[in-house]
Amino acid sequence: MTSKDRNALFYVSSHFGVIYDYEHRRQTMLQGHCNIISCCAVSNDKRWIVTGDTGDDCILVVWDSYSGSPVKTIFSPHECGIIDLDISDDSLFLVTLSALDSSGSQELAIWAWTNESDKPVIRKHRIADECQYRVRFDPSNQSEFVTTGNKRVSFWSWQEISLEGYVGKVSKSDFGHFSGNMTSSIFLDNTGNVVTATSDGFTILWETQFSNILLDKDTKSSIRTASKVVRLVDCGISTMSTVNGYIAVACNDGSVRFFDFFLRLEAWFEDLCAGPVSSISFSLQDNPYADSLTTVPFWVPDFTVSTCIHGHLGTTIFLLICIYTI
Repeated sequence: MTSKDRNALFYVSSHFGVIYDYEHRRQTMLQGHCNIISCCAVSNDKRWIVTGDTGDDCILVVWDSYSGSPVKTIFSPHECGIIDLDISDDSLFLVTLSALDSSGSQELAIWAWTNESDKPVIRKHRIADECQYRVRFDPSNQSEFVTTGNKRVSFWSWQEISLEGYVGKVSKSDFGHFSGNMTSSIFLDNTGNVVTATSDGFTILWETQFSNILLDKDTKSSIRTASKVVRLVDCGISTMSTVNGYIAVACNDGSVRFFDFFLRLEAWFEDLCAGPVSSISFSLQDNPYADSLTTVPFWVPDFTVSTCIHGHLGTTIFLLICIYTI
């Protein structure tokens, strides 16, 4: 949550969200969930926090990160709750991915949370044959997003009255062997391309093509096809994000690595010594080299990582690691 106005972190602990101001050593508790919070997202300007849970009496909440107050609460957004969500780049829309319901199906919903209505703009039932676990908006185009399951990636496009998607196809005979469950998919800024990572360190690059035949529509739309498979690291990749023209890769060997959009290694941090990295988040900072006419060195904003250490009894210890300045 760090910006020029404050130095703070946000994390989830059971039923609560916590905003910790590490400069003044104050914390604000976000209370309201009856169930353990299963997912969260933060807007680009660090103003809004979104949390969701699973189980009976599940809710979806948008919080003002400065006051700690809920500004929008949606009750029972899905039958069995939310397993992942994201907020669009302009902060106007939310996308939620439901847990499997009593019939074993799953649904997606788009919410215009700034409107008075508590109903979704669009709801799509039975979205895939395989359970999807992750959902991410395209930061350059809020009408598109991607969902990720263990073995399949689905690309979605939505307008005011429709939501349609297709499953990305990748053939091992075309690209060679790759292994592991898919863990994360992200859009590469201003390209329309998508990168998917696996639990064995492979990445699949999906490049954008254009077609006039897509999803029973005659309008011109983009289709993404797998163009190459690259093994970036020798360990699993838990999650990825983009920042300042780089792909930040959180690795199960406890390191954070940065690649350019051509999947070439640019920088790495390997001495965190705190266990597998489970998430990574960047502060809101201006690039000091934005107006430089000379060769620009590698630079990304300060960032935090969290790690999970699995004990002998299967418990998970959540650690917040200090901010690193590049």
